[in-house]
Amino acid sequence: MTNLLLHSLLLNIAGNVVMPGGNSSYEKTIDATLNILMSCALKNDSNFLFAGEYAEILINHRHFFGQTTIALLAESKNSTFDSFTLTQHSFLIYKQTYHKFVRFLYKLRLFVVITSSQPILKLTLKRIKETTWANSNGCYILIDRKTAERGCGNAKSYLWTAWQFDLLRSIFICFDPIEGVVLYSYDPYTGEPSKNWKEVKRISGRNGHPWLLLQKRYDKAICPFKEITRFNTFHGYEVRLCAIQVPPFLYIQNNFTGLKRFKGDDSIIVQTILKKLNTTINITVKDLMLGGIDKYGGMTGLLEEVTNGLCDIAMNSKSFSMTWHLSYSYPHDESGLCVMSQTKAEVSELRKLMNLLATPFMLGMMIIYTVTLLIMTKLDGFFEAFLNVERLLLCVAILRPPKINSYRIYICMIFILSLSANAVFQSHWYSLLTVPQFYSNIDTYDDLKDSKHDIYGTISFKGLVGEELESRFHETSYFDCLQIVKNTSNAVWISECLNMHFRLINETNLYISKNKIREFVSSFIARENWPIFRTFNRNLQRLVESGLIAMWKKHTLAYLQRNMQLKIMNATGYKVLKFKHLDFSFYILAIGNACAIIVFFMELMVHRYRENMRKIIKKNRLCYRLFPMNVKPNYAIQERLHFVTLLRDQSDTKISRKDCDRGQQSLTTYVAMWIDQVLDHQLGLTNQNN
Repeated sequence: MTNLLLHSLLLNIAGNVVMPGGNSSYEKTIDATLNILMSCALKNDSNFLFAGEYAEILINHRHFFGQTTIALLAESKNSTFDSFTLTQHSFLIYKQTYHKFVRFLYKLRLFVVITSSQPILKLTLKRIKETTWANSNGCYILIDRKTAERGCGNAKSYLWTAWQFDLLRSIFICFDPIEGVVLYSYDPYTGEPSKNWKEVKRISGRNGHPWLLLQKRYDKAICPFKEITRFNTFHGYEVRLCAIQVPPFLYIQNNFTGLKRFKGDDSIIVQTILKKLNTTINITVKDLMLGGIDKYGGMTGLLEEVTNGLCDIAMNSKSFSMTWHLSYSYPHDESGLCVMSQTKAEVSELRKLMNLLATPFMLGMMIIYTVTLLIMTKLDGFFEAFLNVERLLLCVAILRPPKINSYRIYICMIFILSLSANAVFQSHWYSLLTVPQFYSNIDTYDDLKDSKHDIYGTISFKGLVGEELESRFHETSYFDCLQIVKNTSNAVWISECLNMHFRLINETNLYISKNKIREFVSSFIARENWPIFRTFNRNLQRLVESGLIAMWKKHTLAYLQRNMQLKIMNATGYKVLKFKHLDFSFYILAIGNACAIIVFFMELMVHRYRENMRKIIKKNRLCYRLFPMNVKPNYAIQERLHFVTLLRDQSDTKISRKDCDRGQQSLTTYVAMWIDQVLDHQLGLTNQNN
């Protein structure tokens, strides 16, 4: 069989619609088909697709179509849609060539398939599925090209083939020699024929569920597709589910049996809907990961199971994203990606002290106290002003308060400012000492991008990190991610936030980002063209709008939320102040005491030096008075020498001419005046005593 030619044919032949009759069985079947197309076509959507052996219809009934657009599917060597067909087998090709055929994606509603055998029908339906016009919810009219010879013998095989392709709204038109034109349909769910249809045959369907072949006579006035029942209940029809353990959304408890094994809000949602639809739930637990798109463009993990039709729907929800071969349900929850990394070192107390007050505040305080120091220096001298400013800074009383009122008011305002600043400083300091702080870690997408760390995670999150970070992404399992991050400081792990918090609830040395680096909505995934999907989706939307899903989630996450809060409180809560928190203050005390001791010894040395200098100056002054150069002693000098000798004896000062000669060069006017005053005072006392 050669490739397909898919092309659009527009026949603009004006004329009245004429329904020619025919004597053959096949012609009568075609006439009934055209009448059905007319009765079922919509005013705004009257396009059809003819597939298979349709050439005779176009030739004999070309005036019927008028200005209707018809899509045709037949055998040809052309390969117009080969690129689109390739996208069905590789998601990478799908992304690369999507822009080429996206404008042609237009689902048709009515399909007429004419084949001469059931194998050719299967091949034709497969080719329709690989076109841009395919629509599993459309209306399909199946015709046996050899109905004149076979009658309605292929009704069951044709409709069973349609059921295998998930074409629920399908009818088979044939000509019965006794009843004339007859319509056949099927019911795979209820086990009971609907109104206006009669049961022709009952066979065993999925897992023994009855599959009914239905029949009715052709009625020109009614569109037969309107009489096909829209199923809202499925009478025990088996729905196959796949499940993997992804706490806290889905727990699998092996100590229970049946549906009681499954806990979590995902399990509650799916079970509630399927029980409401009266289905039989068959869950298969898989030892897999959620999966995604591998480097070859194929599905992996749980997604592969659903894509291949091994499961109708997955019990696990996933992020809503563009993926082919899957059906996404109505979004029922909000979630996001978080980053886990090693915990950064705790900020030291000295570092906290240095960063305690804002820089503008500290600069303002320095300027104010500098101005105050200058004012006090002008009035009281530098040393006394410096001590008073230090007293103001420490909020203690200053020495000798000023007497000027304006000066007092200024000092009072400075004191109030110091008091307020000290209160803020001490309160912040105490809180920082009792609440641990850590250096900044990865909390946002920009932090992750700037960190240059290697990113580890499961394949299901690779498409969510963005093109900028995709080159740094490494695919691993949950366990491997955890071990890598524990042992490597430049590695991070990304995963769904709540799942990550659950897995690391007892880990204290690992850090989870406070913010979501990526936000997304969660939905369930079903196999492509699953017939029950619309009904499932409609009930899911009702649950979301009613608020039941939010209530279930709050209930199932209560334990996790409580443990998360306890973990945060234990890590960042107030703790007992210990001596190790004040180590830096003892270091400061030791440094201060060492400096004080050094200054004390320096003061002793300076004091001793000053005392020696004072004695030398005193001796030189006495020598100048007692032994002036080039002056002969007289009675007055001898009398003064007598009193000086008394003074010397009283003060235990030994003075000699040799000492005077040695110290004359260091005599100063200030010291000489001071010694004169002392000597005059002592001589005056002596005269009074005499």
